[in-house]
Amino acid sequence: MNSEHHQAAPEKLNPWLAIWVRPKETIRYAIENIPMGFITMLVAIVGIFDVLDRAVAKNLGDKIATPFIFLIALVAGPLFGILFWWIGSGIAYIFGKWLGGTGTYKDLRITYGIVNIIYIIGAVVWIPDLLILGSSLFTDYVDGGIATVLWLMISSFLSFVIVVWGFIALLFGVAEAHRFPVWKAFLTIIIPTVILFLFLIFVVFIIALIFVV
Repeated sequence: MNSEHHQAAPEKLNPWLAIWVRPKETIRYAIENIPMGFITMLVAIVGIFDVLDRAVAKNLGDKIATPFIFLIALVAGPLFGILFWWIGSGIAYIFGKWLGGTGTYKDLRITYGIVNIIYIIGAVVWIPDLLILGSSLFTDYVDGGIATVLWLMISSFLSFVIVVWGFIALLFGVAEAHRFPVWKAFLTIIIPTVILFLFLIFVVFIIALIFVV
């Protein structure tokens, strides 16, 4: 959608609801009305859940106690969340400018931050996850029967939907922040991702070459 068709954000808008169905208007409203302190809080909260998700993926409970996992998440989560938020927003700002975008670094930080509302609401599935699985959520062995396995399938599906929805909202958000079409927002996000992926492959290749020789 071209910049000429951008609609002005309404005077009053609830980002917790609007981000799901009206991401562009929500982003514009956030850029013009929501303080950076609130955005930073969203990023910090999502950082905590991101560390917990990684702990689940790596079966960290097989190595350390569950309370310590939550302590790590509470301490390190906000720090890493804010760090990657700054970096990710900066990359989107630079590549977006390269593609003709007009958004500022602050605009992109607000964009990347407000989209975290989707992930925070999606993190509600952590409640039944913990109630059903307990400490085994962080281990390789899942203690439970068919009902537990069924819930894991439902939980995984819900998490997938949240990730996809969040990415779509981010696409429209970057487009709104930079005042350019969605396809350019897609390139703004994908190009640096591909470059990073290729760089990692190159590094792994060099390391493997060194060890082989």
